[in-house]
Amino acid sequence: MSSLAEEIRHRIGDLSPAERKVARVVLAGYPSAGFETVATLAERAGVSAPTVIRFVNRLGHKGFPDFQAALREELDERSASPLALYSTRGYGSTPPRAQDDSGPDTARAEDGQDVFSAEVARTLRELPPHDVEAAVALLCHPKRRVVLVGGRFTHLLAQYLGLHLMQLRGDVVILPDRDVERTAVLAGLGRQDVLVVFDYRRYESEP
Repeated sequence: MSSLAEEIRHRIGDLSPAERKVARVVLAGYPSAGFETVATLAERAGVSAPTVIRFVNRLGHKGFPDFQAALREELDERSASPLALYSTRGYGSTPPRAQDDSGPDTARAEDGQDVFSAEVARTLRELPPHDVEAAVALLCHPKRRVVLVGGRFTHLLAQYLGLHLMQLRGDVVILPDRDVERTAVLAGLGRQDVLVVFDYRRYESEP
């Protein structure tokens, strides 16, 4: 099940200019912005209250309370354990593969292959095309410096992307680990620079 944020990103091209203002405010403060009152959200977006209602109706919700109920349901799912999510998405209810002569380890590997392949395919399906195009355009722009950074484990993803970009273009920087060097790079960022951040906030306490 995709998140409301993903749904908004997919639908943002179909919204009116005023509704897009609401969408941007919701995405910028997601998910907490979705629990604001209609009046507060309208004021922050610089639109009227009826525009906020039209925005949630465009997403298929009967009204603002229905939109907030869907958001609460999403947060409940997000806070569930990985094992619970494994079961609710149908993987845990699938009968295990019959073991062949190669032994149980092969069967478990094949089960894992099914899970990971399905999740990668779902992720690619849910990527909004206009977001992908915008990101590619930024990464390819010859006059924009690209700075990459990751977290405790995701820095490997940042390095992986950075090393590939270095083969295609110049002015690619992987944010250094040491505080002094990192601060110097961050202090030198300008409006034309592109910052690529890999981060799983749920699993790391440090910013």
